[in-house]
Amino acid sequence: DLALHFFSMLCPFAYWDDVAVTSARVLPSAYMVTISISGLPSAYSTHVMVDGASVDSIRYGESKSFEFSVGTSHTLTVDPYVSGPSGVRYYCSSSSSTFSSSCFHAFEYGAQYYLTVISKHGETRGSGWYDSGSTAVFSVAPSSLEMSGVEGALGARYVFDHWAGDSTATTPEATIIMDTPKSVEAVWRTDNTSVYLVVLAIIGALGIIVIVSAMVMRKQ
Repeated sequence: DLALHFFSMLCPFAYWDDVAVTSARVLPSAYMVTISISGLPSAYSTHVMVDGASVDSIRYGESKSFEFSVGTSHTLTVDPYVSGPSGVRYYCSSSSSTFSSSCFHAFEYGAQYYLTVISKHGETRGSGWYDSGSTAVFSVAPSSLEMSGVEGALGARYVFDHWAGDSTATTPEATIIMDTPKSVEAVWRTDNTSVYLVVLAIIGALGIIVIVSAMVMRKQ
């Protein structure tokens, strides 16, 4: 009995019966969430928000820990886009995550590059942001356009010839690998074939008129 008395004083939550001695376990009242960043150059940082409120910023190589009460859930969010040099940005496809227990979570960023598509004529497609290493499709349409003014009335046209800049493709629609920011411009040529034919036809008609007139005058 004396031994049991002293044991109960040292461990008040314990009891002794014929089977075992047990003590009550104290449950933690808080849990810890630790986050890190990958894929973002160390020169850039991203904001960290907890339940929509900005609380900190973090860079590549750093880690941040946040303590929450057990039984609650909280959402941690980083910036989905971080701007880099001209034509470069970093994108986190899963920029938000909700936690309800202790864990370690890494937010992953990937580089994206901008493609600029330019043309003096027609309508271009394909300008925009692309994941690093992806294949971009760009185009211009239509590939042939009637010129304005008298030349256009005579059939002169602008005809797509090739791409210049970061592509030398010769088709109106082409592809390019986006491993850096890229820029392409459509190059056009002038097609005056119809104008020449019309001019030749007019000259021929005038020649016939002159010859016929000369023959008529000679007979007279």
